[in-house]
Amino acid sequence: MKTDLLEFLAENEIHHPTRVEELNLRGSSASLHLTGRGSWLDKPGDREDVGIEFQFDGIEDARISEEWFLADDCDEALENFSVAPMRQQEWAAGDAVRVFCGQPLRDPLSVVGVLDDYLMQSGCPYEIAHFLHMGDHRSFRQFFEMVRNENYLLLSGSASVSRPVLLELERQGVDHSTITEQTEEDSRLLVIWGCGYLICRSALAIYDA
Repeated sequence: MKTDLLEFLAENEIHHPTRVEELNLRGSSASLHLTGRGSWLDKPGDREDVGIEFQFDGIEDARISEEWFLADDCDEALENFSVAPMRQQEWAAGDAVRVFCGQPLRDPLSVVGVLDDYLMQSGCPYEIAHFLHMGDHRSFRQFFEMVRNENYLLLSGSASVSRPVLLELERQGVDHSTITEQTEEDSRLLVIWGCGYLICRSALAIYDA
């Protein structure tokens, strides 16, 4: 049986033990083979070796952490696993915004700190370099050199991500401007697993009923 993974997880809570048996990565797709108690079955019984596959297609971005390669003897493999629509993520909300500065930052560390705090509090899996313009090598050294200039692109991100940075620029009295581009509603899925994530177009649960 194949069913939408979001619907499956909404109707079937994952019960431990769950173990990773196999991870396959191919092109823009990934499949995760698990064994567990089979709590989604009408009569799960006492077995702990019922198989299920989670399939992710149209992967556009990913950071795979050690949770994706857990040993077979780990019986809580999906302890920190979630799937949710991108449109529900606070940090992804709003139109696309680019922030430009017309003079050097007075306190670059405060801008970095404000953005970093927001990303952590909102549960954003991206690192700060995904939003701040940090040069070709995405290094803080290049960033601190760049913000000494008179004109530069400071940040590219959603309206939600840009908001705390704009407030900090106003607090510092730094001359700045924005360009906003309207975006369509994001239909992608955000999969979080431990310290890793992937962003995909669709996800399925495949199993024997």
